[in-house]
Amino acid sequence: MALTMSRRGIKKAGIYPTKDVLEFEAVVARVAGPDIGVADEQDPDELLDDAHCARDACTLMAGVGIARGPYGDLFYRVMQCYGVVIDFYYSRRFGALPMEVIPPGLAPGPPGFRQFLDDLVGRFADALTESRTGTWPQEFPRTLQRLAREKAHELPLVQSVVDKPPMMMRLYPEDWHFDEGDVLESTQDPVLADAVRNVEVV
Repeated sequence: MALTMSRRGIKKAGIYPTKDVLEFEAVVARVAGPDIGVADEQDPDELLDDAHCARDACTLMAGVGIARGPYGDLFYRVMQCYGVVIDFYYSRRFGALPMEVIPPGLAPGPPGFRQFLDDLVGRFADALTESRTGTWPQEFPRTLQRLAREKAHELPLVQSVVDKPPMMMRLYPEDWHFDEGDVLESTQDPVLADAVRNVEVV
């Protein structure tokens, strides 16, 4: 429902990788669904945490370059739509957008941010490959790297972004990237920071 209500804004932002929006939305639905739960019964603090992590996950993926490759770009786009879904449900129930409530400059703390990324990358891989839930490991960014090795560009949604500029390029200068200290500052988690440092573009 949230994606249907937000299609105009999503299209305007250039998030959809292809004109076949239903295929992309099916992936988003499998990624976001477990965190939405039963309508009008969501815990406000959990929704805030999810919105906070989604925002910072996009910044992290752009900053370390993961979002420049086709799998990283798709995951980045899915994460953007995930944020739209969380915003929709939170604002509908509580009358404000999550980013109006979360203090600016506050980073999500460990290990929650790392667990969030691990959970979502596993769901993303399952959805993208049309696999049963739990088929792909929940390991960010290793699962993206494994997808790239094993599936290359054979998946239709991946093919749709291979020859396009990554979405992050619309939001950040071409030469923008995190410095060494930025990675740790943005994650507040040495384990996650080590995992994404010098990661290959996927």
